[in-house]
Amino acid sequence: MVSEYQVNLAEKARGDSLLKQKPASVDLYPGKSEADDDSVFTH
Repeated sequence: MVSEYQVNLAEKARGDSLLKQKPASVDLYPGKSEADDDSVFTH
């Protein structure tokens, strides 16, 4: 049985890889760290 925690990790990993495929998302926030980008895209 896959735990909800593992599912969330998989979802986050997939989301991060999708973000990294879009260089435009990096250009929008050149001064931000990855942690800041995560908060921008999840809210």
